Parts: sequence; structure tokens; C-alpha cells
Amino acid sequence: MKKCIILVEGQTEEAFVNQLLISHFNAHQMNLIPIVVKTKQTAEGQTYKGGISKYAKIKSELKRLLNDTSATVFTTLFDYYGLPTDFPGYSPSSKSSAMNSFEHKTEIESAFAKDICDRRFIPYLQIHEFESLLFSATEHIASAFPSIKKCKTTLDQDVASFDTPEHINNSQQTAPSKRLIRICEGYNKVVHGSVISKKIGLNIIRQKCPCFDAWITLLENLAKQT
Repeated sequence: MKKCIILVEGQTEEAFVNQLLISHFNAHQMNLIPIVVKTKQTAEGQTYKGGISKYAKIKSELKRLLNDTSATVFTTLFDYYGLPTDFPGYSPSSKSSAMNSFEHKTEIESAFAKDICDRRFIPYLQIHEFESLLFSATEHIASAFPSIKKCKTTLDQDVASFDTPEHINNSQQTAPSKRLIRICEGYNKVVHGSVISKKIGLNIIRQKCPCFDAWITLLENLAKQT
């Protein structure tokens, strides 16, 4: 069985990998191991995890992980939204344009791969952020907030305004997580993210989110290679 290490942005993404992806890839003879980014380590040795503040920390963490010669694939699960400006390929002008977001994401991933420079490394950024996946089935978001009667109606209106959930967009007012916080009072990424995504299921998310599906398909194909 091949070993794939996924460097993830936080606890929500770690839970998502554990609950939805590991069993799927076990069936494809690939063992997925999620590792949450280390963001800080004190002089006393205490380690803090989750969130991305600087690219240098990501690069350092990846270079350390790449020393594991037993792993055949390394990848990432980071949000495109809120990505630090020191990332390779980052362009503020492109970041501010919703029309260019998908192209910009691809450019960053390409530059990221080039900077890490290891044939086993396949970078992935979720456009625009993890919460975009949750908009694949608004009924399951709404079911987590039964006291908010207009929740599903408002969520459906948001989804109808875009081609796919992954087009739900890139600003401090309209990013997927910002919409959920506004519509579903009490939404907490760590508490609700993995619960909702598990209710939706991997197949529906893949059907509705083409960028995410392309990443999963790529990993499946790598799993098949001898």
C-alpha cells in the first residue's frame, strides 16, 4: 500500500481527511496520513498547530516531511482564501479578481511545486476554502441549525448565484465561511465542518466541486501506478 502524507491547514481539514478520505483511499491501496501545520514552537518545546501565517513555515515543514522516504506521495489541503502573500506565485492583483481566482490558484500551485522541487510533491489549494465543499448540499448545512428557519432558503439562493460551490467567492464579506457565519448563527468551522461534510458524503462533494474532484482523481491515479 502506498503512503501519502497530506499537510493540512487545521483540525477541520484533518478531521475531513480522517472521516471521508482515508477509507476511500484504503480501498485504492493508498494510506493517507494527515498532518496539521505547525505554526509555533516555544522555547519550552510546546507546539501550536493550525493556520498558515508565513510560507517559510510551510516550506520548512514540508522539507522536514519529505525526509520520509517511505512516502511515495506528498500533498496539501490549504485554503486559497487568506493565503499568505509570500507564497510562490502569489499576485495581489489576481487575488482581488474573482474572475482570475481559478487561474491564480493554478499558478500558485505550479510555483509552489517548483519551489519545493520534489517529484513526489503534488500541491493542492482548495478554492476558495474548505467551506466551499459544504455548499454541495445545503440541506445538510441547514440540518445542523434547525432553529434558523430561513437557513436553507438563504443558502440555496447563494448557491444558485454561482456555477459551482467552488465559485462561491473570495472576499472578507462573501467567502464561503463568511456566508455561513452570517447565515447560520453559531457556525464553527472545527465543530460543524467535518460533521456536515460527513453527512454530505464524498461522492456528492466530488460531483459538485470539480477542482476538488480533480485532486482526488489525481491521487487515485497515483495510487494505481506501480
